[in-house]
Amino acid sequence: MHEIQWILFSKHRTLQAASCIQSLTTLSDVAAEDITVLYIDSEDIDYTPLRQTFPCRFVPQASFYDDVMRILRSASSPFVAFLVDDLTFRDHFSAARISTLLHRHPDLDAFSLRLGMNIEDGRSPTFETLEHDIRAWRTTPG
Repeated sequence: MHEIQWILFSKHRTLQAASCIQSLTTLSDVAAEDITVLYIDSEDIDYTPLRQTFPCRFVPQASFYDDVMRILRSASSPFVAFLVDDLTFRDHFSAARISTLLHRHPDLDAFSLRLGMNIEDGRSPTFETLEHDIRAWRTTPG
């Protein structure tokens, strides 16, 4: 078990959730047991096949806020990653490396595998190289 608790939000989208879980566990060192799926099924879309296929922790959603807080309180990991069911990973990465980086740089408040140096929102941020392929920038003044 790594130091990151992965929480996947899924609502009526079992195929997308399966794709997300499969790509995450195939392209990284994340174990399915480190993933909690907070889901809403329906009469037509049942999560039972996913629960039988993946050894993730499946939590049926009753109250989003309360459910998320309960998951976070029960997590033994110091870090959390939030995923949505339509996310598909396409490149290899190391969760162990991410948690090491977060421990090494306690001033970091977030980590994203999706953001790059092509951010354009008015004024471009000033990037700092933390490691050869990891960039950081300050999100608030000071």
